[in-house]
Amino acid sequence: MVFYFTATGNSLYIARQLDPEPLSIPQLLKKDDAELVFSDETIGIVYPNFGGSQPPVVREFMKRAVLKTEYLYMVPTFGFRAGTSADTAKELCDSLGLKLSLVRGLFMVDNYLPNFDIASELQMDKKVEAQLAALREDIASRKEEVILMTEEEKEERRRHIAERRAKQAAERGGKPAPDLSHGKMFVITDVCIGCGTCAKVCPEGDYEIVNGRAQHNGGFCMNCLACVHNCPVNAFRLAVPEKNPEARYRNPGVGLSEIIAANCRR
Repeated sequence: MVFYFTATGNSLYIARQLDPEPLSIPQLLKKDDAELVFSDETIGIVYPNFGGSQPPVVREFMKRAVLKTEYLYMVPTFGFRAGTSADTAKELCDSLGLKLSLVRGLFMVDNYLPNFDIASELQMDKKVEAQLAALREDIASRKEEVILMTEEEKEERRRHIAERRAKQAAERGGKPAPDLSHGKMFVITDVCIGCGTCAKVCPEGDYEIVNGRAQHNGGFCMNCLACVHNCPVNAFRLAVPEKNPEARYRNPGVGLSEIIAANCRR
């Protein structure tokens, strides 16, 4: 049994290689807690790495659900550094009384637009299929491995974050960091045709179509960028500098209709 959350299709693609019928976390969150009881020999959770942690929808699901298994594994997909993903996964499972057997990050196209250029990412061969083959072997053999960061790695990560923030502050001329919460990370331009795709791919149901234009309702936004990447006319622009405003991404093995089916909360 495999559960997943996806914004651009990467995690859905991986989940489908592990289970032909993986279960969408946003769709399951529509259910009452009494219905969120699952039992299987193995249970996997696949999700995009959000700054070294799990997306809020994944954390909410794990807190609400009852997962009965002898072998629980978590697969964060990432494009640069896995960072603290294993540490935070173990911390979450420990807090919920769950035994975590395996954490295996998968290196894929990084689509976090403020930091990465999709065109450059697509030129790299990240050997996804080889990583998948190794992951399947680990699961089949019930490998027990949760590799936590060393103190040296944690210090390197802190240094990297501090340097990046200092660079961003310099680029802002010392001005305070912008508020990027609740949909403020991006703006909807006049290119919008009111098709409603953003409303359908948003796992939080944060969009409405008003007078023929998409409008964010100001609700909670986890900045997954599903709306930005999946807009068919590229009507979204970030409120912060991005590497390549014309480049957007969806996993080539996943269709828009599949992301809609996975995420639509309406």
